[in-house]
Amino acid sequence: MNNQRIDGVDFWRGLVLIVIFINHLPGNYFENWTPRNFGFSDSAEAFVFLSGVAVALAYVGRMMKGDLVTVLTGLGRRARLLYFYHLGLTFAACVLFATADYLIEHMAFMTEHGRDVLVTAPLDALLGILGLSHQLGYFNILPLYFVLLVLAPVLLWLAVRSLALMLAASGLIYLAATLGGLHLPGWPVQHGWFFNPFAWQFIFAIGIAAGFMLRTGRPIPRLGPLLLAALACDLIGALLVSDLFGQAPGLLASMTWLDAYKSKTDLGIVRLVDFLALAYALHTLRVTAWLRGRAIFIPLTRMGRHGLAIFSAGSILTAIGQIAMRSWNTNWVFDLAFIVLGVVLFDQLARMLDESRARALAAKAVARA
Repeated sequence: MNNQRIDGVDFWRGLVLIVIFINHLPGNYFENWTPRNFGFSDSAEAFVFLSGVAVALAYVGRMMKGDLVTVLTGLGRRARLLYFYHLGLTFAACVLFATADYLIEHMAFMTEHGRDVLVTAPLDALLGILGLSHQLGYFNILPLYFVLLVLAPVLLWLAVRSLALMLAASGLIYLAATLGGLHLPGWPVQHGWFFNPFAWQFIFAIGIAAGFMLRTGRPIPRLGPLLLAALACDLIGALLVSDLFGQAPGLLASMTWLDAYKSKTDLGIVRLVDFLALAYALHTLRVTAWLRGRAIFIPLTRMGRHGLAIFSAGSILTAIGQIAMRSWNTNWVFDLAFIVLGVVLFDQLARMLDESRARALAAKAVARA
């Protein structure tokens, strides 16, 4: 999926991965400054949207040529890889938390975030994990991505024929999820998926539409009135989520009527509009072009190129970090050191993967010569 890359997409994906890493260390000082504290949406929306953009950039050209076999093969291979990555990360986390439980008995790590089923009903839990119907907390976005890749060929086929048709079909499924209760059930615990694929496929489809326009050279219009509306949405979201930047404690909590519209599981419409407004504002103000010359652009772009590997490394590190933060009396110094260590490790891993890819391409060139 790297034959039609756009460095701006990789940059934002790298930044999103860092934000996910910080947010998956609950209780750390720096999570108070991530975007989710200043808007209804968070890194999950950006992750899924950018995944849709990347899929379109990689496969729209093949779909336009009618090469459905290559599209199905490529997306199927990627989905299979995600499935095994998810299983590996889930079982690695279980080993880490179980070991911590054994060594630090009073912390009871195996009673939280769905890990208790592995203790009370291990066979059911194992079957549920293998079937993606049981997902641990903080390890539940790759199953969503797996389902989205399975749906991607249909969305791409529709997009090639009509972007409006594709978005309309996806929007109807979204409405069936948010208004009609359409979801995938969980088992052995009776609940739906944390990320309802029928709802989240809509933002994935919107990402495919954006990627389709980028891939085919169609400009995404920059309209002044729409920019003002987007900025207004983002400002209102920031004011409400931050309780007027701390000046009105409990403001958002008192607005209980909003709860039904800001669900993360079903991608509430408030979350969706908040993210789309932010994405449009960043696009229209040409923020990516402005950042391209800054020092952070190259390393974050490098991380974004290897999103799955960086996400996986971050998932293991956050499990270790959660254990450490719960087991010892850590403070903001530890939080900062751990986050910096993680970012340095991600950068080094991305460099190694870049070098490995370059060597592989050079070897192929030699073999063809």
